[in-house]
Amino acid sequence: MSVAGTEGTLDHLLKNLGRSGTSDRFRLVCLLSLEGSVLKCSPATLERAGLAPSDVVGRPFWTTMWWDASPDAGEEVRHAVLRAAEGGFVRCDVPSRVEKNAPHTVLLDLTVARLRGEDGAFTCLLVEARDVSEGRLAEEAIARLTAESETQRRLYEAIVSSTPDFVYVFDRDHRFVFANDALLKMWGKTREEALGKNCLELGYEPWHAEMHDREIEETVSSRRAIRGEVPFNGTGGRRIYEYIFVPVVAASGEVELITGTTRDVTDRKTTEEELRRVNQDLEQFAYSASHDLKEPLRTVKIYSELLVARYRERLDGKALDFLDNVRTGADRMEALVRDLLAYTQTSRLEKPGEPADAMAALQAALANLEAAITESGGVVEAGALPYVTVHATQLQSLFQNLIGNALKYRRPEAAPVVSISARRQDSFWLFCVADNGIGIQPEFREQIFGLFKRLHTKDEYSGTGIGLAICKRIVERYHGRIWVGSEADEGCRFYFTLPG
Repeated sequence: MSVAGTEGTLDHLLKNLGRSGTSDRFRLVCLLSLEGSVLKCSPATLERAGLAPSDVVGRPFWTTMWWDASPDAGEEVRHAVLRAAEGGFVRCDVPSRVEKNAPHTVLLDLTVARLRGEDGAFTCLLVEARDVSEGRLAEEAIARLTAESETQRRLYEAIVSSTPDFVYVFDRDHRFVFANDALLKMWGKTREEALGKNCLELGYEPWHAEMHDREIEETVSSRRAIRGEVPFNGTGGRRIYEYIFVPVVAASGEVELITGTTRDVTDRKTTEEELRRVNQDLEQFAYSASHDLKEPLRTVKIYSELLVARYRERLDGKALDFLDNVRTGADRMEALVRDLLAYTQTSRLEKPGEPADAMAALQAALANLEAAITESGGVVEAGALPYVTVHATQLQSLFQNLIGNALKYRRPEAAPVVSISARRQDSFWLFCVADNGIGIQPEFREQIFGLFKRLHTKDEYSGTGIGLAICKRIVERYHGRIWVGSEADEGCRFYFTLPG
């Protein structure tokens, strides 16, 4: 085949098109015979591929340029070259290793075109290939993200459409630009009838529309979410709705839209109110019962003691044992009534007017426990303690119950040692009351805070099983938590949090 008359132009073309030394992108330019043998190849291409002209000239193009990226790559190139020789222009993507011993595969955008000689006849083929790996990866990533976005959009639409909550969006003029199916159903309007209208136009009562607009303006001005509750008289009677408005802030810093959700909380509020009323009734009953039982118990104790004091000589041993059992039972019942009364009183105090000094509360608790500390040979240690927003008497009760338990549940072979510490944890203080006593097995860690829950018999350890329940009730009243970390025979670490 002759390419006479065109070689100068082709050499210039090969030299300039094949220049790739200034870029990491591979670019291949070759001239082929119409049968597909290599006639010329750009120097930059050969240099990048690690080949000499003698390695490629006169050889089929599809066997020379490292078409070993996949089993079918060379065959695909061969078909592209032969189709171009017949039809004039072919373009395809081919995986290739464009450098000798290259570890990575790239994707080449391969084009093959026929060239005419001076006589107008087709004389050769021009091949150009560009590395389009990153571009194709970007395209695939965009396609993948687009597909994911479409999936997320459909998922979002399905959730918004199926939820019984009202979901909506306002513009800055307080007009609805989106409303989900639940809200449209409540309005009794189609989307076309509702969108673009404000609350008054949709039939809201004036006071409700005014409140609505005021909340929107506050959301816009503060650029923060606004929460609230509102009663609504609908066809089903009076309902209570809980709502939240959230601003959508543009890149400019201006609030563009306000999104909102509203939930019907009537049933929940009704249940909460019923539970509150039942709890109040139960507390009142427990308070009254425990208070009213104190006097008859005192009478039982007094008369049993009088019987022993005045008629001891007339009573035999069994009768005296009976009276002793009566006194012992009355004592236990009196302790139970006293603790039950303390338990019911934990929720009767109003919110504290000022923070309580935890160290002062601890000292008051230790004064009440002085006899038990002396009898047990115990030691109570404490680091610096903070002021906390609780009632001082309840904080004292908290310390007294926890330290009293530590003194009671001690190991026979060791005097009790109790350590008290506190550290800051967000807006709360985390307290720890640790001891070296008998400990609690892990399976009982939750059970011990229940009312009347005991892990030991009254013959082993005295008590009513209410102390830790009182501690839990006090801590939870101030939205704190209480828990225990312990292993059997390794002591207890009681933790609780209180607001600072």
